[in-house]
Amino acid sequence: MYTLWRTQGKIEGVKVCIASADLIAARTGHSMAYGLARLGADVTLASPKANRTPAEVMKKLDSVHGHVKEEFDLTQDTFNELISEMDLVYLPGCSAPKGADAEAFKKLMDDYYVRNETLEAVRANDGRVICVTHTLPRRAGEMDLRIDKTPSQQYFEAIAYSVSIRMALVASILG
Repeated sequence: MYTLWRTQGKIEGVKVCIASADLIAARTGHSMAYGLARLGADVTLASPKANRTPAEVMKKLDSVHGHVKEEFDLTQDTFNELISEMDLVYLPGCSAPKGADAEAFKKLMDDYYVRNETLEAVRANDGRVICVTHTLPRRAGEMDLRIDKTPSQQYFEAIAYSVSIRMALVASILG
């Protein structure tokens, strides 16, 4: 959120998509959605319906009267259409299962894949930069790695900005 504020100059009214093939266990996605909702961002949670944000998390989000909606069971095309309307895409990462369930999960991940072409088209047609951030480390198949070398990349900036936040927290704890 600090990186978003530093780069956009605001959080209120910013359109953010938090997307994962598994929003059940995406604790950083839950925290990000809560913070963004409290600060007035327009939050869209995108996931398969079977792996949606837990009801208790949605109840907490509703309690702050934020602008939060859910989008389910998108294809890679409809997901990329959705993110073309966003200011920021946040990928909280997910733990892919092993064994027999791994291939089915990879298919779900493919549906929430951020295409560089989508970001480039918006930049060329609308003059807007859609930023992409991630909790890191990334898994193969979550996003087009060409994003790393574009103005849309915000995950490395977020790591750099987090150093001062962590220093402030440690200083506060230590007095």
